[in-house]
Parts: sequence; C-alpha cells; structure tokens
Amino acid sequence: MSGRTSIHHSFVDRHGIPAGWTERRLRELVEIVGGGTPDSSNPDFWDGNFPWLTPTEIGTRKSRTAVTSERKITALALHSSNCQLLPVGALVLSTRGTIGNAVIAGVPLTCNQSCEALLPREGVSSEYLYYLICYLQPLFERLGAGTTFRSITRRDIRDIRVSFPPAKEQEHISAILVAADEAVTAATAKLTCARRLKAALVQQLFTRGIPERHSHYKDSILGKIPEDWNVASIASVLDGLPFNGISPQSRPEPPGIPILNVECIDDGRCSLEKVTYVDVGTEDIEQYQAHVGDFYVLRGNGNRDYVATGGLLAMSPTEGAPDCVEPERNHR
Repeated sequence: MSGRTSIHHSFVDRHGIPAGWTERRLRELVEIVGGGTPDSSNPDFWDGNFPWLTPTEIGTRKSRTAVTSERKITALALHSSNCQLLPVGALVLSTRGTIGNAVIAGVPLTCNQSCEALLPREGVSSEYLYYLICYLQPLFERLGAGTTFRSITRRDIRDIRVSFPPAKEQEHISAILVAADEAVTAATAKLTCARRLKAALVQQLFTRGIPERHSHYKDSILGKIPEDWNVASIASVLDGLPFNGISPQSRPEPPGIPILNVECIDDGRCSLEKVTYVDVGTEDIEQYQAHVGDFYVLRGNGNRDYVATGGLLAMSPTEGAPDCVEPERNHR
C-alpha cells in the first residue's frame, strides 16, 4: 500500500467502524463540483447578486454558514464561465493554499477554482458532513504536503474512507456539535466584552485615576492628569536597565532548565505553564534567572498584534517549577 493510499485509509484504520455504522468513501457521500473564476476584466461579470467564495474568505469565517462574500458575480457570469451555482446546503472546501477549510452554503452561491463544492447525497446531513470535513482537515493537509504550492486533488477527496453513521445518529451528533459551537460563540462574545471593558478601565485608571478620588487636574505632556501625579519615563521606575536574556536551542520536554518563551505571556501575565527546556551553565542561570515581579515585553512574534505586549511573572519558580531563565526575545 503506497503512502498516499494509506493516508486515505488512515481515518478508518485509526478509529475503526462503530456498530451500526458503515465504511464509506467520500465520493459515496457527496457529488464533487469544481469552482471557477469569471473574466476579471469584464465589468458585466462582477458586482452582482451571487456570492463568490475564495479560500481566504473560507479560512477567516467564524460561522459554519456562508451567506455573502467580499465579491459577487452576476447571472451573466454564471452563464458565461465555468462557475456553477451551488444549492443551499452544499459545502465549499478550500483545496489550494489553505487546505481543508470548509463552509456550508446558506444561500445559493459559487466559488473560485481553488475550491471544490461537496453536494451531499441523499441521506447525508450537510451539518454532519461539515463537522466531519473539519475533523478531516489534518488528513487533507497531509495529502497536500510535499508540493510546491500546497493543494489536494478531487481524486484525493473522493478516495478518503470514513466510518459513517445512519441518518438519525448524524442528526444527534450534529445537534451536539452545533450546541457546542453556539456555547463557544457566546463565551467568546462575553470575553470580547470583558476585554473591551478592561481596556476602558485601564484608560481611565492610568490617566484619570480612581473615579471620585481626584477633583483637581493639571496639564501634562500626556494630557490632563491628577494634580498630585507626576510624569515619569519607564526607565526611571525600573531597577536597572532593560536587558535581553539568552536564546539557546530549546526543546518541549525535560531534561534541562526551564526557559520562558513567547507562549508564556498572555493577557498581562507571564506563567510557567508553557516553558520549554534548555541546556545552560551555572553562570547563565545566575545571570538570567527569572524572578517574581519581573515584567517581560515581547519584541517579536509571528502575530504582530502581540508585539510590545507583556506579562508579569507572578509565580515563583520554586512554587511550581525549577529555576527559570529568561528568553532572548523578551526585555525585562
């Protein structure tokens, strides 16, 4: 059995087939339809009423259902190109670049040639198929590995084998996962509100002080501040100058000395839960040992939104982990 063929069988090989379920290939569950792109230079093809999805949009969607898109095409474009209008309930799967992301068509729509549309056959739930495709995403990525431009073929999709439940069980499984999604969405919304409230409080407390405690304010280079406050530089309130740590090659598990890294800093705190481990000498440990009360600022990160954010080390290394050393990426 070739490596690629074994990937197609890996789902069933790993999980088996529960009683009452059957082994099926994806091509038995869906009809696969390709996407297309109308001539971009023809204005009569664009700014119409039919959503036209791309892999980028599918990958950034927070909802499992798509009802609109950044660009829309016209009825003329549908008749004059290889675009096909997909029915409600069809799944649109990204197959190039960002592989394996999926969304359910909530309205009749179409997609570009870097996507494949999966039309559920009779007895196949769109929502169950959506969650199944999401679960299969790592498998799609494995199939797309090793190519210059990551992509999977229609044949790759068709030949994947899965264990598949009866219609009633599909409905029950989908209902559980939909409820879980809705709970996550609600919790995320509350967390977003809490973070916005915190940001507003920080703005108030660091510029105007505690409400009703101050009645007189003075002008400063930062704007109006309480009369008994002073403007100071960050350097003037530090016990010494900021400095870099060290940056040896680290590993995820012991042995070695724990070292703080980018993932240790989150929402103003620096924790020891995600330390990695390095081999360093006693001299480096003494010079770069982390201490409770040290504040770390990220100088670099894959996500620019995290650059210049920081965290306070609140737990002593002796309270939950061995002595930690400081990473080169952070300033104290």
